Amino acid sequence: MDEQHYNGFFSVFPELKFDSGLMNLMSLVTVEKIATNRDKSTLKVYILSARIISGRDIKYMEREMEGQLFGRSSVKVILSPRYTLSKQYTPENLWNEYKETIYEELRDINIMMYNMLRRADVEFTDSGHMKLTLEKSVIGEKKESGLIDYIREVFENRCGLFPEIKTEYKEIKESRYRKQQEQKVENEVARIMQNRALAMESANQSLSSKESAHKESIQKENQQKENTQKENIQKENLQRKGVQTCALGAASASSPAVSLSGTSPWSFAGTIALVRGRSRISTRTRLWHISAHC
Repeated sequence: MDEQHYNGFFSVFPELKFDSGLMNLMSLVTVEKIATNRDKSTLKVYILSARIISGRDIKYMEREMEGQLFGRSSVKVILSPRYTLSKQYTPENLWNEYKETIYEELRDINIMMYNMLRRADVEFTDSGHMKLTLEKSVIGEKKESGLIDYIREVFENRCGLFPEIKTEYKEIKESRYRKQQEQKVENEVARIMQNRALAMESANQSLSSKESAHKESIQKENQQKENTQKENIQKENLQRKGVQTCALGAASASSPAVSLSGTSPWSFAGTIALVRGRSRISTRTRLWHISAHC
């Protein structure tokens, strides 16, 4: 990064405007140096203050500087504070005043180390030594060195205090809150599984109803087809009988004359009646023919 050295925060950034409290606080701040990366997308401002500036105020001023100095351009501003604290500050006093900022920064750096420090017991001895009692876990043992390095960076390099830091481990105690959370998770899982089972049962019932309706529809359709086929067969049989009757009548009308010799009186009389187009032969005519033939 390119670096330049300055003094007086508002002599370097005279156009900046904050609320009155921060204006008074930042009027006592000195700009040690300003650095930018090669593509000028990041501006890092190193400041020196005799008073603690909270992490929340640091983030607020970073956003204001980005907007007031660079407008809509995508330049990122980083304020890196360092403190020259009075002798009234001890490691314990500093921790009590600055711990929320430490938590916020650590959460952005590494969430596991943040959880470790949040759950740890922090104590200070009369000699100013810091004792961290961490929850015993595999992750805790792996992340311990990184957590200690960060705490040393804050106390020593940023604030000029040098407490001896010792760590111990404690068994994880199942707190009432944790039990409640675990029970809540179990209840939620049970509810989800129950809803899933009900959904599957409903889906199966719906599918069964659809299959039953489909089968019933197919049965009705087959029955209709069967009835239609029976009706067609009956119609065809009736038509065939009608054709056969007509054929027999036509065959009788067009048959050649029948020989009358050697026939019985009944046959002779019936033949004469058919020739004349009569359908019935009277008894009187039948008797006349019989007597005449005799």
